[in-house]
Amino acid sequence: MESLFLKTDKISDLANADSLAFGIFMHFVEHMDYENKADVLLVDIAEKFDVSLTTISNRVKMLEEMEFVKVIPSGRSFIYFVNPDIVIAHKSEMRYVKEKCHEVRYLKERLLSDEKRVKEDAENILDGIFATNIGEDVEKVKISRVRYEQCYQDVLQLCKYLGGEYVKVFKQILGGVNE
Repeated sequence: MESLFLKTDKISDLANADSLAFGIFMHFVEHMDYENKADVLLVDIAEKFDVSLTTISNRVKMLEEMEFVKVIPSGRSFIYFVNPDIVIAHKSEMRYVKEKCHEVRYLKERLLSDEKRVKEDAENILDGIFATNIGEDVEKVKISRVRYEQCYQDVLQLCKYLGGEYVKVFKQILGGVNE
């Protein structure tokens, strides 16, 4: 299956830090479906890399801690999902882009709400009504703005990379949201 690698720098760092963990991660990617679910058995991976099952289990735990994969218990076995923020299945691109566009829209709405609350607090202070948490609200606005702007730029860059129809979806969902 074709995959789109979104965080190549993070994957490169993994390859440089731990070649076995990188190999296991790539094995998951090679065996994932359109929902990023990897249909693998750790026993098979241990055999492939000629290492113990314990070694493979430890590396999978490390991959989970580093947020490369999500491990979900299922009866007496596990289900493995590759993090879609790092790699997505080719046919899942549009769904992923739409989800990210809606996330940007949500962050923008939250930022506007935070800004409105700070403005109201500032007006209350001018009117002589005491607001105890305006400093905290101002900090929240700063954090919200940075998070929103980073997410917006990441999604815009991804859509431009993917081209045509993805840029149209970006504009359709977000319109003039960054103004």
